[in-house]
Amino acid sequence: SHHPSKFTPRPKTLPDWHQLVADKNIDVVDAEEMVRAAQKAGVKPLIGFNYMKNPTSQLARKIIERG
Repeated sequence: SHHPSKFTPRPKTLPDWHQLVADKNIDVVDAEEMVRAAQKAGVKPLIGFNYMKNPTSQLARKIIERG
């Protein structure tokens, strides 16, 4: 039988990015490494993807596209 891992990673959410940068368990350089890895793989990293379907964001995108 399969035994699930006792460790289940969960996304960290913080109200202020300063708290994220101050977190000793997070290395800001990791983000730069992720971008380089995405570029090397020829893919686009998704940052802020949680707003893609937000109606306000969609309207802003349409306004920007129209000029």
